[in-house]
Amino acid sequence: MPEFLEQLQQLASVYAICGNTVSVMAGMSDTAEELSFRSYDSSEDASYICNLNEKALHTAKASLCDNADWSSFFREVQLAFNSGKVAVQPGNAHRAAGTAAAPVSADSKGLACSMEVHCLSGSGEKRATFVLERTTEDQQKYILESMLQAHHMYNHPKEYEQKLLHIMEAKEIACTKREALDCELVALNDNLTRNKHKQKINNERKEELLKSLGGYSTENTGNPWRAIQEQQQRAAGENNKSWLPSPLGNRTCKDFDLVLFRMIKSRWLSPEQCDACSPANRVVQPFSKEDLAIHVSQLSGSRAAIWKALDSIDSWSYRVFDVQAAMSGDDYLSLSTQTHGGSLLVTMYALLCMHDFLQKFQIDEQIALNWISAVEASYHGNPYHNSMHAADVLQITDFIITRGGLAKRCDLSDIQVFSALLAASIHDFDHPGINNNFHIKTGSYLATLYNDRSVLENLHVSSVFELMKNPAFNILASFSDEQRHEVRETMIEMVLATDMGSHGKYVANLKGKMQEHSSFTQTSEQNLCLAIALKMADISNCGRPLDIYLRWGAKVSDEFYQQGDRERNLGLECSPFMDRLQPSLAKSQIAFMNYIITPFFEQVAELLPDMRFAVGLVEENKAYWANHDDS
Repeated sequence: MPEFLEQLQQLASVYAICGNTVSVMAGMSDTAEELSFRSYDSSEDASYICNLNEKALHTAKASLCDNADWSSFFREVQLAFNSGKVAVQPGNAHRAAGTAAAPVSADSKGLACSMEVHCLSGSGEKRATFVLERTTEDQQKYILESMLQAHHMYNHPKEYEQKLLHIMEAKEIACTKREALDCELVALNDNLTRNKHKQKINNERKEELLKSLGGYSTENTGNPWRAIQEQQQRAAGENNKSWLPSPLGNRTCKDFDLVLFRMIKSRWLSPEQCDACSPANRVVQPFSKEDLAIHVSQLSGSRAAIWKALDSIDSWSYRVFDVQAAMSGDDYLSLSTQTHGGSLLVTMYALLCMHDFLQKFQIDEQIALNWISAVEASYHGNPYHNSMHAADVLQITDFIITRGGLAKRCDLSDIQVFSALLAASIHDFDHPGINNNFHIKTGSYLATLYNDRSVLENLHVSSVFELMKNPAFNILASFSDEQRHEVRETMIEMVLATDMGSHGKYVANLKGKMQEHSSFTQTSEQNLCLAIALKMADISNCGRPLDIYLRWGAKVSDEFYQQGDRERNLGLECSPFMDRLQPSLAKSQIAFMNYIITPFFEQVAELLPDMRFAVGLVEENKAYWANHDDS
């Protein structure tokens, strides 16, 4: 706070009677930013006032005291009033040096209507003059009320101490709200910048698509996206029954690093294990053991980072952030483009190679790469529900099935594990960054389409199967009708289970099966356990190592606050824990762990004892918030 305001706000109001008819008062103005002089002349029933800011008082300060600081000036003014060294006289048009005045008004005759208040210094050698202008506001009443209030304050100090305490508390709350609004402004500006970046990319993509239509103009009648869809259908041939335009535009696969993918395949498969004539190997040929060693020794940059990250693809501490940054430069802004692929493309392809699913099911490798590319491209650049989250959930699902012991516990077949990987990779396909409740509250098209039941989950799984009607993306083309039906049923069951609105039903179902000592080897029981695995993977952040957990926690909080902003802009009440004006990440995370995560993870640990370590990590992360409360 500037020295002037600090000293001004410490100045108690002072009063003086001049010539038995004029009452004068000096003190802080109502705005608390100016020195206010008020007077009332009872002989003329006239009121006068002036409010002087720091600039207007500089001359008066120099005239009244030798010291240049404001503390000395206000002390001299107070001393003048308390020692009877205040005098008044009618305003003088020819003002001497040391006069402080507000802009001069005039009466109907054009003469200045003012009063001069003179304050003498303690030594009597210096003087400052303040010019008060006539006002219609009753200053007699103001001065009397001020004196009565000062008297009451002097006689009842505790009452005013309480008032001051309440005012200070209100000030603190107001400051907190202001800080929150400042933070919201920064976040909204950041969001605006990101949206402008996305809009630029979308406009560029739109222009590319329009050019690909052969000079199509938006001025023509008709729907340009329908024309694009029809062109893609023609390009794909008569067998393309999908109404969903390719998320890759006029391409069917991302421009991935072939050398990198050959190295990835070589981690688990040798040339001797791969039939070069099989469609499962028609794109990527593995290196020999010797050639792989040479390439590994020469690794640098992004390839080296990805290779190192894949060392932990079968562990609970796999870091998709590192893979994403190595593939596309960062783990947020690039998520809306990823021309050369991102963490989902790398992770899914690596797991397909690790399980050798392409060869086991004779899946055309090009179609598999097309499918992964299209799925990754269909995720939006949301802060949390993006393709990087899909890659993370995919890897954790595989961990639960393999090292977590689910495959052994439930005697899962290869086709069930393959179905689980597909379900995990598409479980948030085309997620718009807002949750089911938002769709339902706003009566969106999707909420109407799916009757308010698992709105987004239905969107995710139905959109993928619609996309797969395009032969270029039909990863199940080599499967029999019976196999396709089994994969589809498993994927639907797993993805719909990720709706947290159905969480209690699945937990109760699992608990009931455990109490019945079920074998968990029947198809319905296996599908239940696969759904539980995907559910656990989807909300596994709270049970991950602290550094990974905090990264995801910040991202989910960012997305929640963006939804809260949209709700506020629509005049809706912000959903719980989504109001950035009332940040409560610690509170929300602890509540989520206590009521959802811990009971659920403990239930899973009864089914899969090898997963009990995750319960301990949840407790460690909960302890972190006990020391880092942000509410």
